[in-house]
Amino acid sequence: MAKQESKGKERLKRLRHKFRLVLINDETFKEEFSMLLSPLNLFTWGGLILIAFGTLILSVVVFTPLKELIPGYADPDTRRMATGAALQTDSLNRKVAMYEQYIANLQAILKGERPEDHSFHEVGEMNYDSIQYATSKEDSALREEVENNEAYNILNPEGAALEGIILQRGYFFPPVKGLVSASFNPGKKHYGVDVVPSSSEVVKAALDGKVILSTWSYETGNVLQIQHNDNLVTVYKHNSVLLKEVGEEVGAGEAVAIVGNSGELTTGPHLHFEIWHKGNPLNPEDYIAF
Repeated sequence: MAKQESKGKERLKRLRHKFRLVLINDETFKEEFSMLLSPLNLFTWGGLILIAFGTLILSVVVFTPLKELIPGYADPDTRRMATGAALQTDSLNRKVAMYEQYIANLQAILKGERPEDHSFHEVGEMNYDSIQYATSKEDSALREEVENNEAYNILNPEGAALEGIILQRGYFFPPVKGLVSASFNPGKKHYGVDVVPSSSEVVKAALDGKVILSTWSYETGNVLQIQHNDNLVTVYKHNSVLLKEVGEEVGAGEAVAIVGNSGELTTGPHLHFEIWHKGNPLNPEDYIAF
């Protein structure tokens, strides 16, 4: 133990041993420079110089454009642009799939065939088929009343009475002009018509009235309902934008919404239009030439 301590002290003494560094002129043998050094001083100053040099190199790489020359390093702007491009590509792929579905349905309609009757789900979105949605008591009561009412034939004098000139053909203003892709069919709980617009995408009020509903629902998207005289109500579904709010007065032919593809029960941009008289659905094609 004593030997180890003596060896350690001897090594420390050697590290601290002084040496003189002398620079002599070779011609005149004059001493130009001299300096006392020790191995410990050399190690200390050498380490400090290496740390300072490494810090300088690291600062130059981090805070100057030289870092872009390092293989595998990406500029922040380049990474941001790449991320944005990836997101835009994903969105475009979804839009292309939606429009391909829409065009396929239009082609089927033009051929006289029935389009595919299913909701379009975008790639990567949640599948809502497994989710259970509860209906309100008021909605259930209305559905039961409509389903139990046998007066679906509007010409039946004991059913939905045709009161006054308001129910005559030509009195209603067409909400949109276009192709009827799905007709009135109360037996399949389709209480209106689906119209694919031919040109204009603006939805217009069928009659003068007051907006009684302007909201969004899971199945039908952006929905607008207008109350008219003689207990008439018109319904406009699947809009992309609603231009009127509850309580606003509207005139016949006034823009109230924009045709869209909102809601899950839709396969492409169109307007689902309904006419209700005293709680009974009417066939819009009996009153409006789309």
